[in-house]
Amino acid sequence: MNILSRLPRLMSLILGCWLITSAATAQPQDTREYFGDTARFSALPELTDLDKALAEAKRTKKPVFVNCYAAWARPCVAMDQYVLSHTDFAQWISDRFVCLRMMMNTDAGKAFAEKYDVRTYATFLVLDADGNIRHRIKGGSMIPEFKEKLTASLDPRTSLAGTQAKIATGKYKRQDLFNYVTALRTAGMDSLFNVYTREYAKALDYADFAKEGHWMLVGLFRSADSDFYRFFVSHRDLFLKHNDVRKVENKFESFHTGRLLSQACGDSPYDSAAVAACRADIRAFGMSDTAATAILCDIADLRGHKQYAALFRYMEQKGRYLDKYYRVHGMIDLSFRFNDLSSADEQALIAYLTKAVEHEKNTRMGRQLDTFLVSLQTKGKGITFFEGSFAEAQAKAKAEGKKIFMDCYTSWCGPCRMMAANIFTKQDVGECYNARFVCVKYDMEQGEGIQLAKRFQVRAFPTILILDADGKVLDTIVGSCSGDELIRRAKEACK
Repeated sequence: MNILSRLPRLMSLILGCWLITSAATAQPQDTREYFGDTARFSALPELTDLDKALAEAKRTKKPVFVNCYAAWARPCVAMDQYVLSHTDFAQWISDRFVCLRMMMNTDAGKAFAEKYDVRTYATFLVLDADGNIRHRIKGGSMIPEFKEKLTASLDPRTSLAGTQAKIATGKYKRQDLFNYVTALRTAGMDSLFNVYTREYAKALDYADFAKEGHWMLVGLFRSADSDFYRFFVSHRDLFLKHNDVRKVENKFESFHTGRLLSQACGDSPYDSAAVAACRADIRAFGMSDTAATAILCDIADLRGHKQYAALFRYMEQKGRYLDKYYRVHGMIDLSFRFNDLSSADEQALIAYLTKAVEHEKNTRMGRQLDTFLVSLQTKGKGITFFEGSFAEAQAKAKAEGKKIFMDCYTSWCGPCRMMAANIFTKQDVGECYNARFVCVKYDMEQGEGIQLAKRFQVRAFPTILILDADGKVLDTIVGSCSGDELIRRAKEACK
């Protein structure tokens, strides 16, 4: 499949991203090359002053369409390039709205954002001539969907303000409630959406959830133990009649992925009966043997039965199919930290990880896998690292009368990997440190490492800390160093 055939889907993904405002966000000077070609800018006849726009709205008796624009936000730029640049659509908008572009990096833009609670980009508002919000659109979309959302703003029966007013009366029909939850979804008002969606759903039969326009309600059901799930599995054709096959199959997988992934990664005990039940549903629903659920079942079974060599061979053959689902491939790879591997199984794991590192070359995941691989290849030859929390390391150090050696690293740090591969693995370094220290290592950008980096003010990598059992810093080594230097500093700290 070439890139042009995938462009509409790619753009839908890009435009659907909502970027949170941050003072620390980089603000490129030129946004024209974001998408690999020369940008086409908005064709709308746009004002840039709110007061002037409201005055024009009163004169023309049109609502105001507000583009809350941040030059650094890719969805904003993409909307200009792929949606608002189309002259026919721009004409359609300008015939119905006064168009206003609020530059959110200006003082006026910041005040506007505060007044109208604009926190994500892309965001679009429709205001009446008095400046009241008539409709809110959170996130971008391609022309057909975006036109539909704007059209909804023109009718009080479907606009956010109109549906809010109807619901507030307490006298509304089922269609009114549906229009309201649709407007809430468009606005990204998740809390209210969840409340009123549940109210709307109470009046529905399970078959109603399959109908056009109701797919957003399917997300209410999250458990494979629900009655709806059993209906869903046994009525696949009914849901496919009104919905895209990808949506339907992804929903099936969402019922199972969390529970199966937990077993596949060894985070929860192996439940053979639950895995078998899931397999039966996979067959009943007509899912492929390369679906994420099917692969996770296989991995859970192999791991649960401790068939490790077979597990690594299986991952090499089918693990790649998991890449498109929740990034679980890497999560599973990094979970292969077994304490009961035979020598042959360990060699099989090393062989598998070597290929996985090559496959993930120059990625964050690849660097994490490489660190894991190095630790396997050098096991028992150098420093032995305690795998536990910092509090547990402190308790162990106090109990054994030792100090603490902490390797503060990141997955992307080349010198960190060099130290792990070439220095910490030296036999003389291992003998020195294992005898004197409880040795630990933490990724400063993951898990407990984030808090430890703040506590010990670690700002460069690698950083090596020598601490007493109470956590007092005795020595700090910033950057890489030789094995001899590491040994010298250890002996000095322990005098």
